[in-house]
Amino acid sequence: MESIQDLEKPLKIPIPSLSFRKIWAYCINGILIGTKMVKPKEITVTVKFFATLREFGPIRETIKIPKNSTVKTLFERYKVPFDKRRTIILINGKPHQDQHTVLKDGDLIAIFPPLAGGGLFLVQ
Repeated sequence: MESIQDLEKPLKIPIPSLSFRKIWAYCINGILIGTKMVKPKEITVTVKFFATLREFGPIRETIKIPKNSTVKTLFERYKVPFDKRRTIILINGKPHQDQHTVLKDGDLIAIFPPLAGGGLFLVQ
C-alpha cells in the first residue's frame, strides 16, 4: 500500500503535443499542479547533394543534427574534402554565402558544385 508521502510526490506524465516540443504534466493525487515544456536538443533538416557532390552525400536525406549546427557542420559530417567545398548552397531555396549560417528545424539544404567555374563561397 502507498504511504501518504508517496501520494504527494509529483507524477510526471507526457502530454501529446502537435509541436516538436515535449510537454510534461505534473500531478499530485490526480490534480494538475503544473506543466513544463522541454525544448528539443536536436533539429531535423533535409540535405540534398547534386551532380559531382553526390559521391560525398545522398541525393536526399533527412537527418537529425545538434541544435545550432551550421552549413560547415554538414560538410564535416559528410566528409567533403576541403578542395571540394567551393559550392553553391541554397537553404530553403535562398542562396547563402556565410558558412556559419545556423540551420533551423525543417530547413532544406541543397548543395551544388560550382557552375561554370565558380562558387558563391568557400567553406573553410
